[in-house]
Amino acid sequence: MFPEVAERVAAQLRRRHGCGVYATADPFDFATRLTQDLRQASGDLHLRVVRYALRATPRDAASRCSSAAC
Repeated sequence: MFPEVAERVAAQLRRRHGCGVYATADPFDFATRLTQDLRQASGDLHLRVVRYALRATPRDAASRCSSAAC
């Protein structure tokens, strides 16, 4: 992204944030709103924000467990 475009996008996102547009408890809704604003401000329809649901894997759970009882 060119610096002048990045400045324009940042200014737009700050304005929208100040208006409370991103005030949502739903991370998927937040990602959708942010994606729409990024695309509108930049003119680049390739930009997107995604939120993936995290799932713990057995290896992740094992690494968090420090006792043999887990």
